[in-house]
Amino acid sequence: MNICQDKKTLKNTTPLYEENFQRLKASFPGIQRLDFAEAVNADESLSLRFHVTERFKYTTTILLSLGPVQELSCLSRCELLLRFYADARVVEVVSFQGQRGLLPHYEYPNEKMFHRDEKRQVNELLRDVLIYCQRTRFKLVDCVSVD
Repeated sequence: MNICQDKKTLKNTTPLYEENFQRLKASFPGIQRLDFAEAVNADESLSLRFHVTERFKYTTTILLSLGPVQELSCLSRCELLLRFYADARVVEVVSFQGQRGLLPHYEYPNEKMFHRDEKRQVNELLRDVLIYCQRTRFKLVDCVSVD
């Protein structure tokens, strides 16, 4: 059987990870010197938070969250934990809403009801969040840089 015909064959996610790297850098200029940043949209109803949780020579772990400025019981923040690889120039989602260890492929149905390509889906969500943020033109309200 040709491996390309196998339904479990994974799509190449590298271009998506590279696109997210470029979009994240464009959204947060000087990203490698930032520890924390918060931005709000024009009517100050949504906030975008960027918080570095780990920093190493070539990789940085970042918690990115988007949600209402005022906490609402009916709407939670979208939280994505990202791994930023400066040397490879890619960004990968390693956790979504606290769910870590996402696999590239799941049998369906599965116990947690993940999509067959859950990992790709959350990386596409990151792309969509970054596109939204670029189009919405969030303005910076708080920022902490590495000394």
